[in-house]
Amino acid sequence: MAVDMEADGFHAYAPQVCLWQLAVLDDPYLLDPLAWEGIPPLGELWWDQAIVKVFHGSDYDMRMIKEVYGKTPVSLEDTKILGELIGAPRLSLGALLEDRLGIVVNKSKKLQRANWAKRPLGDALETYAAGDVRDLLALRDDMFEDLKEKGRESWFEEESQVYESLEPTIPNPATVQHAHRIKGTRGLPPWQLAVLEALWLEREAWGKRRNVATFRLVGNDALFRLATHQKKGGPPQNLDILPRRMKPQQKKRFESALKRGLAVVPTDYPSHNPPKRNKPPIGPPAASEVLREARERFAKKAGIQVATALPGRSLVAIAKARPRSLESLRQVEGVAAWRVEAFGEAILNALASLRN
Repeated sequence: MAVDMEADGFHAYAPQVCLWQLAVLDDPYLLDPLAWEGIPPLGELWWDQAIVKVFHGSDYDMRMIKEVYGKTPVSLEDTKILGELIGAPRLSLGALLEDRLGIVVNKSKKLQRANWAKRPLGDALETYAAGDVRDLLALRDDMFEDLKEKGRESWFEEESQVYESLEPTIPNPATVQHAHRIKGTRGLPPWQLAVLEALWLEREAWGKRRNVATFRLVGNDALFRLATHQKKGGPPQNLDILPRRMKPQQKKRFESALKRGLAVVPTDYPSHNPPKRNKPPIGPPAASEVLREARERFAKKAGIQVATALPGRSLVAIAKARPRSLESLRQVEGVAAWRVEAFGEAILNALASLRN
């Protein structure tokens, strides 16, 4: 069964699932969860091992399914992974449908950024939604034939098993430190950073009240300019920086936020402390370099992207472990068996060159 999902994440502060698209053979079905009393009973589908669920680029889908149903599905395939393993030059769903099946899909920005929570959806959105699953199984079968010709069925089987066990990426909840990520904040004096924090918190509260994505209310640039156009110890000013469409009542709230920020005493001034970003791990330079060179040669020979041949984290893990045999290479965390079989000898030879 082909599966896709539409949410209102581009519009809502707290995104929700607004549409499920399902397809068996060539027949698409649209299920409206907003018209359902409670949660649509799709759990039997998600956790039925006998039904293979085919998605495309589905980390966000997995995240929303887990948020709604408490866990992620089983028996999964992803046509994006399939495209990576056969070396498809373009990996978006629209590009794959066009390149592989000659099907041109209307992927306009207007449709992609539609508010899926609004009803009725209208013919254009229903057609767009159905198109995401109508030909997905045919695309999967077409690419799988290519995969078989290349003898890489085991690659896809293993990658699908790994994909099934992955936890979806859940973003960290917003905190006031996220205001420190706004461009230019690193050089702000502490009192202006306090003002910016107060403005950011007001925008967050407004977004929650209205369930609207905060960037649609007031942009980061406007918050930054408003904070930096204040005078230390003075009254709020330059409120005309805020969007003209803002209602007077809400503008008053931002004026109050400015007063709160300007009233922060020096002992409570914040220091620049944005949330830490996950940095990619770094391995030993010499080992990492020879592995990158070996990876590039293998990827070129196999006709796949280097990240598909050996993801960066796996490369670093191998560089740190410095395995000397295929068996020890298999023990390195995150190294798939198919990579050991197809690429293992080249990896060991690359590492051996450092000992010669």
